[in-house]
Amino acid sequence: LKPVRRLPRAALRTLLLTLWALALALVTLRIVHEPRPDLQLSLHRGVYLVQGAMMLGAGILAAYAAFVMAVPDTRIRTPARDALGLAAAVWLQLILTELVHTRFMPEAAPSCFFGLTMGLSAPLALGMAMLVRSAPVWRGWAGFAMVLSVGSFAALGMRFICPNDSPGHLLVWHFLPVILFALLGIPLGK
Repeated sequence: LKPVRRLPRAALRTLLLTLWALALALVTLRIVHEPRPDLQLSLHRGVYLVQGAMMLGAGILAAYAAFVMAVPDTRIRTPARDALGLAAAVWLQLILTELVHTRFMPEAAPSCFFGLTMGLSAPLALGMAMLVRSAPVWRGWAGFAMVLSVGSFAALGMRFICPNDSPGHLLVWHFLPVILFALLGIPLGK
């Protein structure tokens, strides 16, 4: 048998995926659409910055959980379980906050859904390739974590493009699709 080359640490793979996923999502979305016209002003609003930090943090935590779970083991280790639980809790908080502030159902905005899907696709291919190189025992959970991670980065990228900050719009066209895609990551991981 040929010797197996050790995988880099989960933290290093998380950093690589984070940088590549953000870059790929932003480039993909930039090709399709111009940045939001009020981006300069948005960067000075607390809610915008907090949401962005939460999405970035959730993406990093979920990527770390995916890479820890990607190493063959018979149980899910505490760091992976805690990281994935915290990432999911961040998304739950984002969704609940927008749900509380939603006063009306938003107009249809399939372009945001398609943008999120496009921003997610290239990083997801990269992330899944990184997962396949390892041998996860908990493939469904690893798939969920990976899709939640790149979905977080794609949603963050969409916030740089979509000028609609209404809670209903963010809830229906930005935040809920990330969770739905992450749930589809369970069978994708398997």
